[in-house]
Order: sequence, then structure tokens, then C-alpha cells
Amino acid sequence: MQSTFGRVLATRARQWILAVTLLLGVLIAVAVATALPAGERTLAIIAFPTHMIVSVVLPFLGVLLGRDLVADPSARAAPVLGSAVGVAAGVAVLTDLVIVAALAATGPEVAGAWDHAALVLLGGLLVQPVANLTGTGLGVLIRPAWVACLATIVIPLGVWALLGLAGPFAVVREWITPFPVAGTLLSGEVGAVDWARFLVVALIWGVGLNAVAVRQARARRVPAGRSG
Repeated sequence: MQSTFGRVLATRARQWILAVTLLLGVLIAVAVATALPAGERTLAIIAFPTHMIVSVVLPFLGVLLGRDLVADPSARAAPVLGSAVGVAAGVAVLTDLVIVAALAATGPEVAGAWDHAALVLLGGLLVQPVANLTGTGLGVLIRPAWVACLATIVIPLGVWALLGLAGPFAVVREWITPFPVAGTLLSGEVGAVDWARFLVVALIWGVGLNAVAVRQARARRVPAGRSG
């Protein structure tokens, strides 16, 4: 049984995706922190674009991890999904550290620059595992892998956009799509309803999607090597 670290770094493609994800986190945090006037720099303002960009790329790694459930006869769901959650949490923590360092290094001058810091950083720690689990689920359900990677962007944002056209039912997208929930979590201004919205999104994209994927993987598993 592979360790989380070993599974995540098992192929060159996974290593590249992880490296690019972390590098993007650094570049976005530094770029936002240095581009903003000192009077506008806050932890939340830097955290939002940084974590959102990271959450776009990270699920590509989840897609390749999810493929193990189909391609590797010895792979079991719990270790694979645990690896996806573990690496996402690690990426989130490192990204949080970069965000804090970028803000501290550029010298914020606005009152409240560090407001809700704990909740903002916790938001990143919650956003990334859900994003990566979206990747594992779609990695199993959609082939080939590159199409699944595109689907991790197109499907969540597509559902969000389409529901926005649904008139009075547009409020539904605030409860079932990741984008608005992530924005709220990363703002640090989170109330009871917002936590409920996060739980619904996590159940849909993290738990429900992967429950379907695991069932599908068991039905079509083939004795082949890893595909990514």
C-alpha cells in the first residue's frame, strides 16, 4: 500500500501538476500583494485570487489520483481519496503561509488588514480538499484524463452560470456550486448559513460525486498500470 506522499508523486505528470500548483500560489500571492496600494492590502483580498487559482489547477492532480481507482487493481478507495484530501490540505497550508508572508512583507497600512485571519486561512484549508475531490470523482467518471481535467473547470462553473439564468431559482447556485461558497469562506465573514452552504457543497462535490465514482470504478476496473 502506497503512502499518501508516494501516491501523489508516483508519476512525472503528478509531480509537475503539484509543482505548478504551488508555484502559481506563490506568484499570484506576490503579484496581488505588490500590485495593490498599501491602503488596500488585506489578508482576505490576497487570499481570494490566490486560493481560487490554486483550486483551478489542483483538481488536475485529483483527476490522476482518481484514475488509480480504475487502472490499479490494488487501489482502494479510502487510501486514494485520503491521498487527495491530504495533498490538498498540504497545498492549502503552504498557500496560506505564502499569503501571510506576502502581506507581511509588503507592509499593509490599512486598519483591519488581518481581520478574520483565522477564518480566512481556514477557508483555504476547506476549499482545496473539495476542489481536489471534485477532480478524483470526475477523473473516474470521465475519460480521457485531459477531458476530465477540463471538466473540473467547465462543469462546476457551467452549473453556476446556468443557474444564474434561472431567474428566481438562481439562489440555488449559492447552495450547490463551489465558486460562491469558496468566495464566502475566503472572505472570513462566515455565518451559520454560510457553514451550511459549505456542508451542502462538500456533500455534493466531495462525498456524493466520489461515491458514484467509486461504484463506477469497481464496475469497470481493469488490470492496467497507472494512466497518469
